[in-house]
Parts: sequence; structure tokens; C-alpha cells
Amino acid sequence: MFINFSLGCDVSDSTDITFIHINLTDTLDYVQYAVDSVSDKKYHPSSLFDADFESCWVIGSTENTSHPSLYFRIQDIHNTSINIFSGYGKSQKLYWMNARPKEVKFSLYAAINPDGYISESNIGYKCVKFPDEKVILLADSCTIQSISLKFSVEKLNRFTKTVSHYYDSTIQIPKADTCFIVGMEILSAYAGTHYNDICISELFFNDRFVAGIPENDIQINNIYINSEENALLIDDSNTIGKIVYRDTSSVLQLIGTSEDKKWAILISMPAEIEGRVETIYHLINLISGQDITQQIEKVTGNYPIGNEMYFQSGGNSSIFLMYMGNDFEYHQIELK
Repeated sequence: MFINFSLGCDVSDSTDITFIHINLTDTLDYVQYAVDSVSDKKYHPSSLFDADFESCWVIGSTENTSHPSLYFRIQDIHNTSINIFSGYGKSQKLYWMNARPKEVKFSLYAAINPDGYISESNIGYKCVKFPDEKVILLADSCTIQSISLKFSVEKLNRFTKTVSHYYDSTIQIPKADTCFIVGMEILSAYAGTHYNDICISELFFNDRFVAGIPENDIQINNIYINSEENALLIDDSNTIGKIVYRDTSSVLQLIGTSEDKKWAILISMPAEIEGRVETIYHLINLISGQDITQQIEKVTGNYPIGNEMYFQSGGNSSIFLMYMGNDFEYHQIELK
């Protein structure tokens, strides 16, 4: 459960605007980011965005009262949710042994990239901090948590226009890009049973879903429904007819499988039909055997459970889930 506190004030006139410079690293395919300082090169902040729960960023120690802030670029704050695996996700044992963030403060900046403020690995932004902040209380749970930073649309639009006009009148360098930058600061932490390190394993947005299932050497050869039509089975390099999902109260149909054979889409309908019924779509992780449809609902923020979905392949062996959102339009999310 999340508790939101709003620490706000009105946007004042342009004479009170102060630009600060934020330099974001642009070497990752997924996101531009920066931190105030890096205390442990082995547990680097880039681990937040590698789609691997077995790596983590060590922010600092519970013995310290202040910790470095993380900054990352977001194009559209109104339609972006932040998904975080708070803690060390390599195993449940390590999750409890290490400290985890408890209270997290999110700040928002209107950001402008002046033309020419770019290098081989960094992009520079002129930024103005939005007056409102959000403090989120994270649950102490070894799972993905979804956060939606809801700021006043009217107030934020007025603020960004004011910043843009002030930039044009004072800096007068053409704008190469405009966006929002989110600042994330750890205010407090849940104590670990053995270590003081405060860890976060993964951070991603509603354009990606990270399953957190470790890779294995098992090759899946066949994916199919049993003769009773109530279970999804696989043949892999070790087992024939392994049940990965079963629902004896429903009739199942296999609609599609991903090219990497890690994901399957099923539709279900009640085994005993009384009156009109609708088919329900399910996304199954074939490695873990989990129906993750509810997790997709939480991560995307706009997928009604049961709506249509299908797979689509992208470049670099990427797998995308195309789904019908609550606006009756198709959207995509990358499956990792």
C-alpha cells in the first residue's frame, strides 16, 4: 500500500525561476539517468535498468542519514508509471538480509536540452524544479511495486509553459529536446537482518515488464493444451508433458506463443456455461508457470484484465505484448 504526501506551493512568476544543470548518462538503450555519487562500482546504478533481479544498486547504508539521489528522464509524466523492485531480488533470503527503501521522495523537473549540450556519453539539461513533491511509503514486500506520480495537470502545464518562456527570454539557445526529469531520494529504509546495504534491484516504466525469472538451460520444444482442455503443458529437454498452468474450472485454448518460447497467451471460458460468457485472455510465463495477467494490469496502469492481447517481435530479439487498453486502443509493453 502506498501513502502519498503532497508538499506543495504555487508556481510563482518567472523572476523566481532558477535553472540548475543535470547531466544524464546516455549510454543505456533503455533510459537516460544520473546519480549524485557512486559509492560501490560493483553494485552500480546501471543495474537498475538491466532487466535482471540478480543484480542491484546499493544506494548506501542504513548507518548514514543522507543518500545520493537518482535522476531519470521521462517524456510524459501524466501517462508513465514507475515500477520498482525494492530490495535485493536475487533470492528471498538475500532480500531480507539486506536493507530496503521504505520512504522515497520523488521530485520533478521541467527539463530542456539546449542545442549542442551533448557528448558521446552524456546529455545536459537546463532544469527547473516543480514545487510539488511526492513521498511514497513502499511496502516491505519481495515483489514489484507500481507507483503513479499524479501531479496536477493544469498546474504542471502552467509551470512548463512558464519555464519555456523564461528559457527563451534568458538563455536564447535553440531547444533540442524537452522532457521531465524525475529525482528519487531514499528518506528511510527497512533494516536488513545481516547487512546495512540499502538495495534496489530494478526500476522500469509501463513500457516494460521484467519477470525476474533467472535464465536456465532448459529448451522448450513443444507448447500445447491437454486433451481435457484445462491445462497448458510443455515438452522440454528434461520432461515430456510438464504442466505449467492448470484451471479445472475452465476450458483453455492456446492462442499464441512468443518466439523465444518463454511466454504463452491463453483464452479461457467457464467449463460449465450458463447463459452468455466472455472469453478471458491470460499471459503465462512458461519458465515460472505463473499467470502474470494481474501484474500486467498493475504495471501498465491501463490494461483491464481479460482484454485481448497478442505477441509482436521487435529488433534485437525483443518480444512485445500488444494489448487492448481501457481506451480501446492497442498498446505495447516489452517482456523481459
